[in-house]
Amino acid sequence: MSTRTPTQAEHHTERSLFARLIDDAAVFPPGSAAVDTAVSDYLARRRGPYADLVGPLLIPASAAAQLLEVMGQTPVRRPLPVVLIARPGTSLDQVEIALSILRGTGGITLVGLEVAHQPDWSHALRHDLPLAVEVGRDPQGQRAALASLASATDQSVDLRAKLRTQSAGDLPPPTAQELAGFLLGCLRLDLPFKLTGGLHHAVARTVDLPDGRTEEQHGALNVLLATHRGMTGHEVDDLVETLLVRDPDTLVESLSALTDEEVGATRSRFTSYGCCGVLDPVGEFHELGLIGD
Repeated sequence: MSTRTPTQAEHHTERSLFARLIDDAAVFPPGSAAVDTAVSDYLARRRGPYADLVGPLLIPASAAAQLLEVMGQTPVRRPLPVVLIARPGTSLDQVEIALSILRGTGGITLVGLEVAHQPDWSHALRHDLPLAVEVGRDPQGQRAALASLASATDQSVDLRAKLRTQSAGDLPPPTAQELAGFLLGCLRLDLPFKLTGGLHHAVARTVDLPDGRTEEQHGALNVLLATHRGMTGHEVDDLVETLLVRDPDTLVESLSALTDEEVGATRSRFTSYGCCGVLDPVGEFHELGLIGD
């Protein structure tokens, strides 16, 4: 049953704001789906009402052989779009092996590659695939990494920065200050970016963890609005304030007021984010009246 209020239901943001916003990261923690399950679920979602909101399937380099085996047993009408992920600690040699396994595989189209920022990261440009490079959270190191990416944007490869927005071990998610700094750093360099992990909800909130602790998680709508505001002259404190908003109506009102041009500009910078609970945020967008029925 819908929980939308009459006020919320009056505001329908064009679906283009959310088109291909959520990359399917089902195989990554904490979801950790088996590759065959992830492929089956992806194909089912592609036939569903929210197919236009879900981007490619993200597969770790270590699972390339598994994906090859699964696709050999899975008939598809059109190729499965796949982005190969090399998380921090994965060498570019492992990436080469994974790419050699998947290139030319029937039923698969490689549509992107993601690697960690490391001294030889630029070698990944030669694969002629859209490339996302994950940068760290240390402010000084992050600024240097973003500058190195920006200096390579004259390459023919579609290049973007990437930040992990989920907790990792004992390290909590980035604070609003950290995330705002990353967003503004990318925007000032005219560098597109994506996020990965942690954005399970439409609006920022405190989440109860299984071990009894709590965690502050960012909201997808907060990030979209902060991106727009960062593009229109707002400074870091304004972005922090936007990322901390917990009133859905405030976010809905602001995002529903965006023009088509502003939507296009915002999404040209904030390209997507990986989420293992793929349709969780989509359901919340619907309940808020943002994507209609």
